[in-house]
Amino acid sequence: MKINDKFVIERYRNKSRLNSYVAKTKDGLSKEEEILIKKYLNPNSKILVVGCGTGREIYGLKSLGFTDITGIDISPDMIREARKLLKDIKLFVKDVNKFESEEKFDAIIYFNNIIEQIPLFNERKKAILKSKELLNPNGFIFLTTHSCFTFQKNIFELFQNVLKYFFHRIGLRTDSPFEYIDLNEKIYASYSNPFIIKKILKKYFYLKEINSKKFILKGKRCLFRYLFDEPIYYIGNLK
Repeated sequence: MKINDKFVIERYRNKSRLNSYVAKTKDGLSKEEEILIKKYLNPNSKILVVGCGTGREIYGLKSLGFTDITGIDISPDMIREARKLLKDIKLFVKDVNKFESEEKFDAIIYFNNIIEQIPLFNERKKAILKSKELLNPNGFIFLTTHSCFTFQKNIFELFQNVLKYFFHRIGLRTDSPFEYIDLNEKIYASYSNPFIIKKILKKYFYLKEINSKKFILKGKRCLFRYLFDEPIYYIGNLK
């Protein structure tokens, strides 16, 4: 089976899986997400939420006083559910790399590690470039990922992934060097190398903060955030 947008869309046609997201919608933003939003944005900001799903982040943003919000997701089922609760929000069934908008945004949000659910490494890079094109001058990108370095079950597996990363760097692989695919459960996710994400972001953004959940909640920065804690939060300001 080919791993593409259709594969991802089919995953969210599963009723029980869809309902699990619906149940969490009114949870709103996590505490660390709320801290970062308040730190870098104000309620007048125009926001695009990528991979908005059933609307958890949008619901949370509205509770903080944000009103000018647009949400996109490639899953028609997710957007259908989001529209039931968020009737006053602009919601579109759209791939971010194909999303066109006459208006620009003050912030683009990829919370919940959504960037890692975009199949193929090159498509994820395109999404970051697309975000640059959709932002106003001085606009922000908020992005979270796993860290591939926290997913090692043993030293052998770590060595395997180091080799994959080396092959990736010398051009022998075109996809992500760290991927998890379960065809039966229709699960696809890539586990990002934080150093690669940082390098890609720095092409287009000034990195204001890279931090992890635990240390955001503590009000601190962690030097070893890539190794011991996740998700990792990246906040960039458009160059």
